[in-house]
Amino acid sequence: MCLAPETRKAKIVKEVLYGDISSKCPASILHRQPQASLFLDLNSAREISLESSNT
Repeated sequence: MCLAPETRKAKIVKEVLYGDISSKCPASILHRQPQASLFLDLNSAREISLESSNT
């Protein structure tokens, strides 16, 4: 489980979801964890869109 509240997390949330796995973004390793859940509030999710998601 990963929590990412607040507007200041919006950019990193986008990088985690859409970027490559990288040591520059340690949370990007969550791509390899099928059981991982990411919980966001509206502010931390402001830079992602449903249209560009993989769901």
